[in-house]
Amino acid sequence: MSNNLQTRLKRRKIIVLTCLSAMFLSSCSSQNGLSSNGQGFEVKFLVGSDLAQFCQQAAAKFNQTQPKIKNGQNFYLTCEAKGSGDVVEDIKS
Repeated sequence: MSNNLQTRLKRRKIIVLTCLSAMFLSSCSSQNGLSSNGQGFEVKFLVGSDLAQFCQQAAAKFNQTQPKIKNGQNFYLTCEAKGSGDVVEDIKS
């Protein structure tokens, strides 16, 4: 693999990880939504429609671990899928 291709792949990975991190942080919600077991708050992960099924499966597995923040408060992950352009617009606003 050429150095140019490796550099482009590294840049693409960094961009994707940065965007996913920004989406996750900007979509976090502390609206005191209750999980299905009545405990914790919702953390909503905003994803493009192509990742909807993956996100829902990952969230289901993650939620089974009954995650807690440092102070012991429970939370759970949900996914909201939208078109990629809508995701970008929601994050910008």
